[in-house]
Amino acid sequence: MNAAPAPQPTKTNAAPTLLLIGATALWGATFVVVDEAIQAYNFLSFLAVRFVLAAGALFPFVLFKPFKMTRRAFCVGLTLGLPIALGYFLQTWGLKYASPTNSGLITGCVVLIAPLLDRALFQKPVLKTAAVFALAALGGLGFMTGASPAEARPGDLLTLGCAFGFALHLTLTSRFAPGLNAVALTFAQMLACAVLFSAAALLFEGASAPPPSVWPGLLLTGLGASGVCYLILTYAQQRISSARTAMLLTLESAFALLFGLWIGGDRLSLIQWIGAGALLVSIAAHEASALLRGGRPNESAAERPPESA
Repeated sequence: MNAAPAPQPTKTNAAPTLLLIGATALWGATFVVVDEAIQAYNFLSFLAVRFVLAAGALFPFVLFKPFKMTRRAFCVGLTLGLPIALGYFLQTWGLKYASPTNSGLITGCVVLIAPLLDRALFQKPVLKTAAVFALAALGGLGFMTGASPAEARPGDLLTLGCAFGFALHLTLTSRFAPGLNAVALTFAQMLACAVLFSAAALLFEGASAPPPSVWPGLLLTGLGASGVCYLILTYAQQRISSARTAMLLTLESAFALLFGLWIGGDRLSLIQWIGAGALLVSIAAHEASALLRGGRPNESAAERPPESA
């Protein structure tokens, strides 16, 4: 894979920002849904069917010229699918031992890991203000889990590992996705996950059909949270930086908190509420700071000319 040219400023990133916020809302809602589904169905099989549905929904589109698959998009997409698969494997496994609320909150550690990976892998500078807001968000997340590191549970640790996988995906997508067709690229990512999870499910769990009670969750996560939301994520990351994307994605934690309380029946202590407030304030401050800077080059990723078919 060849790296994209150095990013240049774009006129606006309001549309990808709003779409990404909508995607985080749906992702936040799925923690409760997945938690209930894997109580009734093997988690590898659940992931296999989820991503088969996502890849199947996108496949018809790549047959048409505007979204036609190219060799580079296919190779980049398959590569980007690997950290997605790692993230969902650890996150879904962790949900067997952690509450939906904790899982959603800990996943938000992406906010700190993504800029550090950008720095380590591609020597991308980290803005001092971005680092301050990221640390503040991480502190909020620490309070929101309601546990010290010594009290960390297996499910929490597995979920922390998933945050690394998702952060790696953000970093690589920001670097290699610009200029590629978002639909073709998303299909290749979903296909990679579908193949990996289908093979793992057959190897470790055997073939089994989902029970009827699991199908609503599969349709919501497969078509919506995987197919549509990863299409939005790919589109957004072609236009805004991985650091800013990571900050926006921490809203998933806030939505996971909301749906965990509303639907899942979770309850938080006072210190967890303080952490939730710190997280939301850090995100709002980061976005306000980005707007005041007026979209400098290190805050937005450029669109390259579309790849030829």
